Formats: sequence, C-alpha cells, structure tokens
Amino acid sequence: LDDSILPYVQFFVNNQINGCRLLLLSAQDLLNLNIHKIGHQEIILEAVELLRNLHYNITSETLQTIALRLACKSRALFNQLKKSAEKAAAASIATLNHNVENNNHSNHGSKKDKHKDHHHQQQQQQQQQIEPTIDLSPVSTATLAAVSDILSAVKDFISWIDRYPFDGQDNYVQARKAILQLSIELTSTAQRDQQFVQGPNEVIRQSCKKLADLCDRLVQELNDSLAMQAASLEVVTVTKNLDEDLGMHIHSSYSGIHVVGGLKYHSPAHLNGNIEEGDEIIQVNYQTVVGWQLKKLVASMRRFPTKLILTVKKRPRHHSSGSFTVVPQFALPLPEMSIIGNSSLPLGTSLPLTIANANLYNTLMLSSGNYPSST
Repeated sequence: LDDSILPYVQFFVNNQINGCRLLLLSAQDLLNLNIHKIGHQEIILEAVELLRNLHYNITSETLQTIALRLACKSRALFNQLKKSAEKAAAASIATLNHNVENNNHSNHGSKKDKHKDHHHQQQQQQQQQIEPTIDLSPVSTATLAAVSDILSAVKDFISWIDRYPFDGQDNYVQARKAILQLSIELTSTAQRDQQFVQGPNEVIRQSCKKLADLCDRLVQELNDSLAMQAASLEVVTVTKNLDEDLGMHIHSSYSGIHVVGGLKYHSPAHLNGNIEEGDEIIQVNYQTVVGWQLKKLVASMRRFPTKLILTVKKRPRHHSSGSFTVVPQFALPLPEMSIIGNSSLPLGTSLPLTIANANLYNTLMLSSGNYPSST
C-alpha cells in the first residue's frame, strides 16, 4: 500500500489478521488495530474491497448482472426520493389546511368575506392537487452517497461495454451514450447549490428513473449470449530473451485495474498467442497486482527477465465456430513458495503459505495509481 500504511503492518501481524479475517475488515476493526486516521483507513478499506470483489465476483459478474445492479441502485434512490417528496407534499397540505382553519376561526366578518375565504381555500387545494409538489430541500448526504454509488456502478458497466466483445455494437453504443448523459446530469445536479438548480432532488429523482428504466430494458431485451457469460482467469507463461522487451502496452483504469492496451507485433507477448488486447492483468508470477501503481507493476514484471507467469482476466468470448460456450472459471492461483521467498514483506515479516495468508500478502503489497506505461 501507500508508504504511510507501512507502520501499521505490525498491527496486522501481531493480531494474526489472516486472509479470511482480512476480507471481513470494517472501519471499527481498524480502530481496534490502532489505525485512527480516516485517510489511512480509507486506503486500507479500498484495497480490501478490491480483493473482496475479485474473490467473490469473478464467477458471477456478467454484463447482464452489472446492468441489473445499476438498475437496482438507480431504482432504490428513485423510490427513496419519491417517498420523501410524498411526505413533503403531505406535510405542505396539512400546513395549508391548518392555516385556513385558523383564518376561518379568527374571521368574524360578513358572510361575503366568509364566502371569499372558502372560495380561496378551494382554489388553493385544487392548485395543490393539480401542480406537482417539488422538493426544494437541499441534497442530503445520504443522497450524495447514493449518487456516488450509482456512478461507481456506471463505471463498471462502461468498462465492460467499452472492450471486446461488446465494443462497437450499435445497441451498446446507444445505451452507453444515454447512460453517460444521465450520469453527467446526476453528477452536476448533486454537486450544485440550490441557487443553480431549482428542486435538485426532483432532477435527481427523474434522472434515476430514466436510468433505471433504460437498464431494465437493456436487461430484458438482451439477446446476446455473451452478456450472460462471466469473465474467466487464464494463466499465461511468456518466455523471452534476457535483453528482449516483452512488447506489451499496459494502462490502468479508474479502479486500479491494469488492462493490456496493445501488443507489439512479433514481440514475445504477441508470439505467445494467449494474451489479447483488453485482457486484465490480475497476477504477476502469482502475486496479485490489482490496484497497484502501474510503475510498481512494471517493476515487478521486470524482476523476471526470461520467464513471466501472468494471470489474466479474459472477457466472455465465442469459439471460432460461433457456438455458445461456457468458459470454465478458475480460482485465483496462489503464490509459489519461490515467489514469496523472492519478495520481502514490509518490516521484514514473513507469512506461511496458506490460502488465507495469500489474501493478506496480496493486500499488504497493494498500491493505487493511474499512469500509462509499456513494458
């Protein structure tokens, strides 16, 4: 992780936080480990979340489930804001009726004045029923958090349809354009003050409804078998000469995921035949690198000058025959003892090689960053 996290490693080791306990860590657990700074807690929890997502979702994450998740989150916020607006409308009507009743009790004028008051009351009630009530309250912290959660789901969806085999297809291109437009509207509305947007909660509510309806239609109308297939892990061994470049361009996405952006023609990576543009690099010689700084990933790859073992995550794909094929899923490979021996943990700690400690080892080595690079 970040260098500021290194002093805390001894707390994990002394309290025997293995891989199983690591995946269950919460902010309260970090406080019990004497990690009190909020920024440091966020770094650790974000790294753990990356491992948790990789550990639990590798076999179930498909384009269809990602679209469904986005629809559910958008619908949940829409329902929440709708309920709040209905409560505000009911409170407004109750206040109006109460004020009119008070005026009637205090009014001792002529029958003509009473008739005018009654007529005015009816007009106000009719106008209240005809015109929709707009929630003019500021955007709450809970709504901001929900919008942020929706935008994270949008990023996951876009990262899938922007790569093979979904990129370039007309139905996905149109969906991408509409979802991005609604996401920009959500972001700008949630961050603006009331002086720039009248009724920001109403704008957010309508955007969420449109986003949920769009994703629901996409899920219901999907006729692409690849949209229901999960990604798979594949272990690839690349051999090269000592003075030879690997020939692989790598770039990092928003969430610290490293993607193969291109292969140099006739390079070792190209000649291998098992590495393709769009593959995600999950491990380097069985060491998980999800979330690492790109420069550290490249440095790790250069430590093995002649033989490199990469674990890559491949998107769904058909065979050349075009028939539907369920790609078998693989568990995340464990580090080899030789790899552990060649890589030192911070503060000189050493861990026995177990499935649980493999998760801990991966998180202790995790970093974050977003820099383009090639190797």
